[in-house]
Amino acid sequence: MLVAIVGTSGCGKNTIINEILKNNPKYLQMPSLTTRKMRDGESQGHPYMFVSEDEFWKEVESGRMLEHEEVHKGIHYGISRVILDDYLQKSPVVIKDVDVNGVMSAKKAGYDVVAIFIEVSDKQELLNRIIARGETPERAAVRISRFDYEMGHKKHMDHVVTNNTLDELPIAISKIDDIIKSELKKRKI
Repeated sequence: MLVAIVGTSGCGKNTIINEILKNNPKYLQMPSLTTRKMRDGESQGHPYMFVSEDEFWKEVESGRMLEHEEVHKGIHYGISRVILDDYLQKSPVVIKDVDVNGVMSAKKAGYDVVAIFIEVSDKQELLNRIIARGETPERAAVRISRFDYEMGHKKHMDHVVTNNTLDELPIAISKIDDIIKSELKKRKI
């Protein structure tokens, strides 16, 4: 089962994923490919495979990508079918931050996907979070530009969990953990 953690930039996807993984060692986090630069605290394969534009497009042209997209002007992300299939064979739960289009592509391709949308309703809060993690105000504005688009797709997700403030983060993590366990029970996994 692919657990897709979905939401706008700055909503806390990777923080939530890291906490879920810490409490559930049998779950795996699948890296997707990206052409963006590595941030502090990240490493190759965690949470992404950081690749050049050339490497990325070779994967696309080979047909090995489930989906790919330019998400933030000049930065490409994509899910490798090869990596996803490998991870799904290793664990009953593969967790990944995925954008709204990636969720739709994975479902359309027949993967067992549980999409959990992380909602933050205040654009200014998101902007503050993005800048706090080291983005320039200009780059933060590009990231926040998808807010309305992504919020418009939350109705297509399986679950919605709110994470408006830092105080809500532990509650959001607990709710997501409960959702995953409930979905595993439904599937008798």
